[in-house]
Amino acid sequence: MNTVFKFYFQAWALLSITSGAGLYFILESFRPQAAVARGQLWLQRGVEGIWIAGLLLLLLASAVYPLVGTYARTNHYAQRTNSLDGIDYLQSCKVPDCDYDTAGDYTAIRWLNSHVSGDPVIVEAVGDDYSSYARISAFTGLPTPMGWVGHEYQWRVNWLNKGLNAVDFDSRKSDVDTIYTDPHSSVVMNLLARYQVQYLYVGLLEQMKYPKANLQRFSAFLHVVYSAHGVTIYQVPVS
Repeated sequence: MNTVFKFYFQAWALLSITSGAGLYFILESFRPQAAVARGQLWLQRGVEGIWIAGLLLLLLASAVYPLVGTYARTNHYAQRTNSLDGIDYLQSCKVPDCDYDTAGDYTAIRWLNSHVSGDPVIVEAVGDDYSSYARISAFTGLPTPMGWVGHEYQWRVNWLNKGLNAVDFDSRKSDVDTIYTDPHSSVVMNLLARYQVQYLYVGLLEQMKYPKANLQRFSAFLHVVYSAHGVTIYQVPVS
């Protein structure tokens, strides 16, 4: 599904190229013939003027978007910095623009990108598509048991139709919930081993999703490798 509706990016690029070439032939068609009546010549010139005026109006209308769109997307230039770094906005994004204060996630993500190499699995809370969930995996590139459920389904629909894969897929979200909420360390450790997890992330979003869970209990059987600004990252001991 993503592949199909993303084709419009390529379609617009091809259309812009052909439109540039087509514009030449359109303007050439207005070039007067060697022998043509004066009335027909003025009519042709009038049509050409109207056509060019319409083209300029369309071009001006399309030029509005970069200005207005940027103004809207940056919340009136108030929240986003002028940077190509995709996580810069996390430094100062607060409610209502974000679901919570994301400054803690920003420093934790920077730490992970600087101190963790390879592709160890990290656990973070699972939530709705088009939300703040799966932000750690997205900004670090580290695999996680489950990202946005709807998007995971779209990319694996053929895989889901084979054998017991659908059962495994459907159990992942509940398994992550169990990791964060089950009071028994043996249950948590078994699930971490099942998904070959090496890191467990507890940030403000996890605290909001599991308000009744004791999220500090992990320090009794996992190693704390990072703790700052409301975020704690645990490492699974190597057996």
